[in-house]
Amino acid sequence: LYGEARPGLRPTARLYRDAAATVPSREFLSQLLAIDTHLGLEGDMLVKVDRMTMATSLEARVPLLDHPLVELVAGIPSNLKLHGLTTKYLLRKAMRDRLPRQTTQAPKQGFNVPIPSWLLGPLKEIMHDTLGAERIARAGLFQPSVVGEIIRQHESHERDNSRDIWTLLMFQLWHDSIAKPSPASEPPRRVVG
Repeated sequence: LYGEARPGLRPTARLYRDAAATVPSREFLSQLLAIDTHLGLEGDMLVKVDRMTMATSLEARVPLLDHPLVELVAGIPSNLKLHGLTTKYLLRKAMRDRLPRQTTQAPKQGFNVPIPSWLLGPLKEIMHDTLGAERIARAGLFQPSVVGEIIRQHESHERDNSRDIWTLLMFQLWHDSIAKPSPASEPPRRVVG
């Protein structure tokens, strides 16, 4: 995805490595959960929930993130956290006599923003304009052909690439807002005098 290698474009991998290193276990699932906790929850989902609930005068609670509970769960073996493809396996077993079966057997659900359909509908033109080959090439950060393929797969329903596209779209809009135009692309200055 990255364009020509530039200093500073590779720290993303370091973020993941550093987050994975926060757990003493070398167990792969434990490392993935640490990455999810530090980068997904702490730096993304919890921030958004906090901002949106405060904006609407609501108070959100995250009881399963209580510090002692998180520490306890961190020490539980991986096979009890993920059993085959069953997520929250231990929690589902622990609550099977306390909650209705439709709750303990239900698939995991989130409160997702309808980004996939936005990118195919009301944001399609903005997506194509912002992530078009010419604009991506001009910025020089990403390979236009790779970005184009990600968009093509999403639009053809071959693959839901909405998270990748959204990230690229937000990054490119941010980059465009702070990037200094190169001298060749700056309009000539008028001399007043």
